[in-house]
Amino acid sequence: MIRFKTKLLLCSLYFIFILSYTGIVIHAQERHDISIQYGLVTTPEIFDALAPEITTDAEASIYEKTNKQWLGGFYVNYKYFYIPSMSVGLTFGYDRVWCNLEYGREKQGECSRDFYTISAEWTVHYIRKDYFQMYSGGGLAATFVYEDYSVYDGNQEISSKSKVYPNFNFTFTGLRFGPQCAFFLETGFGYKGIICGGISTQF
Repeated sequence: MIRFKTKLLLCSLYFIFILSYTGIVIHAQERHDISIQYGLVTTPEIFDALAPEITTDAEASIYEKTNKQWLGGFYVNYKYFYIPSMSVGLTFGYDRVWCNLEYGREKQGECSRDFYTISAEWTVHYIRKDYFQMYSGGGLAATFVYEDYSVYDGNQEISSKSKVYPNFNFTFTGLRFGPQCAFFLETGFGYKGIICGGISTQF
């Protein structure tokens, strides 16, 4: 009878161990993170705000930018956790700014800028629980700018320009709420904006 109870206890402990190990393995396999993000007050918007004028190609006229509007930054991100607390990933983003062009306080045209950002990112997780995660991170990027403007002063002038410049992002604090599919909120500075939020799934 004692031998039977001993075997039963050993079998029970073995069964608990197998379940625990299986749970750990399943949880450890959640190495991938895909997210959709939206950010406000991004560096493309800030850089554009610091350039209040535009010079056209044909007559080298200087026009003032007025009635500016910002779309905000939309981003798709993929992360890979090479260890449970650290990840690396790639981000693709899109932002847009458009405005009126004025000369002598009269509207003479319109202008729009499209920003496409490709970046390499990393994150460090201080807390990574099933329903809550806390992290910081950063990224280095290239932003491609495509500018279109049209001027109606006299003869209509339509022109397009493009350029590329380096960009960056620092996430001071990121908070993720939920299990595999979750909502997150980040504060920082860079191409994702001063505040950024979205949804993500980990698998």
